[in-house]
Amino acid sequence: MAKIKLDTIVTFTTQFSSMINANIPLMKILINLEKDVLDIKFAKILANIRSDVEKGYDFANSLNNRANIYQGQDFQNFNQAIKDYSKAIKMYEKLDNNPNIHFDRNDLAGAFMNRGNAYQGLRELNKAIEDYNKAIKIQEILDNDPNINFDRNNLALAFMNRGAAYQVLG
Repeated sequence: MAKIKLDTIVTFTTQFSSMINANIPLMKILINLEKDVLDIKFAKILANIRSDVEKGYDFANSLNNRANIYQGQDFQNFNQAIKDYSKAIKMYEKLDNNPNIHFDRNDLAGAFMNRGNAYQGLRELNKAIEDYNKAIKIQEILDNDPNINFDRNNLALAFMNRGAAYQVLG
């Protein structure tokens, strides 16, 4: 399991926070920090976040995608993935509670699903099932709304993941 050193994370978060507080645009921050970081694996994470933002993803989606990296083959750091998914969920929930912002609730469901997968990787199956239930609840609401063109594949996948967790629990 590859780990990012604590001093790398502390340095990054300190610099990132200072730049945000100085009202420096997000893309400029990500480009500068990606160039300055010495840890190759952390640079890869920053490159993925920057790439997502360049493609038009919001920062919450980028954090969600970053957490996916931790669950990928290069990283098996489920605890860090859970932290990132949790941050993304909080951001999505804030967007969801703001009536002035158009928000795709399927992104929130996806973050719950991904965090459930990370919990399942840690064998914290009750927490995984709880997140799968949240994802299913959101996706069933979307599925029942005639004004939304909904892809049922994600809903089916949530049921399959929850079923797999129940199966392991016995």
